[in-house]
Amino acid sequence: MTDPVTAKGSRSVVISGNFAGNIITGDHNKVFTESGYEKLSEAYIYPGEIFEQVNLDRFVGRGWLLDIIDSFIRDHDRGYIILEANAGMGKTAFMAWLTKTRNSPHAFFGLNHNEESQLRNLDSQIILNYDLGEKEILTPSASRYDYFYGLLEKAAEKLTNDKKIVIIIDGVDEILDLDPKISKNIFGLPKVLPKGVYFIVSQRP
Repeated sequence: MTDPVTAKGSRSVVISGNFAGNIITGDHNKVFTESGYEKLSEAYIYPGEIFEQVNLDRFVGRGWLLDIIDSFIRDHDRGYIILEANAGMGKTAFMAWLTKTRNSPHAFFGLNHNEESQLRNLDSQIILNYDLGEKEILTPSASRYDYFYGLLEKAAEKLTNDKKIVIIIDGVDEILDLDPKISKNIFGLPKVLPKGVYFIVSQRP
């Protein structure tokens, strides 16, 4: 039997035995042995494939729709804008154009149908866009809706000079295994938003 190994130094850590999962160490000697930790950059779902699919470089029009959206944001201190139309009517093309031109946090369910993955995708963007200081790491808590709402509150508190947070979510009707009897709205979005936060959401009827 070998002698036990001990950690030496103020920034040392020893792991022995079978170990499965992720580990992160830092200046405050934090050690995580639970799975579910993820870099912010890895949680982000880049929509480049969507941009190609809709020929975004050739997108024109929809000025009337943009006027309606901008008017709503100007006249309300928070809220939801629901873009509803049948398949093939250009919803995704418009949402992709809006994402690229407005540089907004975004989720495209045509790329990934998984609700948890898309929630962590949005978490990562909000943390990075609004400098919320999560040290480049998402914890397992990032899969919870209360965590997501907490990020929205923190980001809203940092808004200045009438700035807005506009989040774009395309194709929420494409979530897999959606139970029609679920009482919450699709994707579990908050019923009440912090001041200055807006969602533009697209779906089929």
